[in-house]
Amino acid sequence: MSVSTPGPPPPMTPPPPQHSGPPPRVDVLRSPQGLATAVTVLLCVAAGVNLLMVAAAVLAVRFVRKLTAMQHTMAVQGPYATA
Repeated sequence: MSVSTPGPPPPMTPPPPQHSGPPPRVDVLRSPQGLATAVTVLLCVAAGVNLLMVAAAVLAVRFVRKLTAMQHTMAVQGPYATA
């Protein structure tokens, strides 16, 4: 049975730098260009959400129309109607 010896100790990592103020990203958003970027991102997200809402509305209308047609068929031909 052999005893393995540990390798060299792991290197010491320096402590993270200490900031004396707001995080750097906050400074970027306070500039006019940062504000324009934030507004652009917000508008793109809002447009994406609106597209999802429209798609959900279209699917809901299709579902209701198909269900109504199925109910009409059952009312006219009875519960054993063939499609």
